[in-house]
Amino acid sequence: MFAAKPKELAVDPDIDAQVTSDSCEAVPTASHSLPAQSQSASPGTGSVTSVCASQSSNAPLLSSEPNQPRSFDFPVIVISSKNRSFKAEWFDKWTWLDWDEQECNVKCHTCRMAVSLNLLTFSKNADRAFTDFGFKNWKKAIERFTDHESSSAHREAQLKYSSYIHNENVQAKIQEQYRMENEQATVAVRKMIESIQYLARQGLAIQGLESDSGNFMELLKLRSADVPELENWLKRKTTWTSHDVQNEILEMMAHKILNVILPVTYRTLCGSH
Repeated sequence: MFAAKPKELAVDPDIDAQVTSDSCEAVPTASHSLPAQSQSASPGTGSVTSVCASQSSNAPLLSSEPNQPRSFDFPVIVISSKNRSFKAEWFDKWTWLDWDEQECNVKCHTCRMAVSLNLLTFSKNADRAFTDFGFKNWKKAIERFTDHESSSAHREAQLKYSSYIHNENVQAKIQEQYRMENEQATVAVRKMIESIQYLARQGLAIQGLESDSGNFMELLKLRSADVPELENWLKRKTTWTSHDVQNEILEMMAHKILNVILPVTYRTLCGSH
């Protein structure tokens, strides 16, 4: 009989992970005799699993501050034949990272606090890898951290949790944020229309082979250096710079010109008779 099974180190199903750090260890098969505090095997198979042997089996309480150990010997995992581990400097760039010493992974402290306090309107849209299961695919860490930080669920959690701890009016804060985003969007769209108008007047090609290339996009990137609202807008995933939108704006400009020219032409022709 085995002793109580300690907490397993969660690994993505498609990753062949091998733990090589002192804080986590590879557990031999069930045929070996092991101390009770580190023995673990998959039920009914005797297969090798990985555990955080140094940790307690009781789940820690959610703290008001994220756990960010700086001198901790983070466990090393073999992913795609390369040794990979969590890096302490990631705490500086993504301050919401919360190291789980039992699971040997990270979660989003902000999102977890917001979910526990029932602050999220669309909590079901939260990334469960950062709220429940934990994330430890260090090969894609920077990509996933960046995507999570820019996600709507995280931004909602950040706004509402910040308002909660500062005892602010959440509804007023959200309305203020929407107002600022609408103002920035108005400035960005105006600059886009002005850029298309300039290229059309100069008889220059507007579109490239792709929606993110061509004179129009290059002109927007140039102008974004002087217009922060446009720079922020271009960083967002939007269809406003697509070929279809460019053609629609050109068509609106053509109709506007016709609405100005046709009445004048009509009066001129009528006056000549």
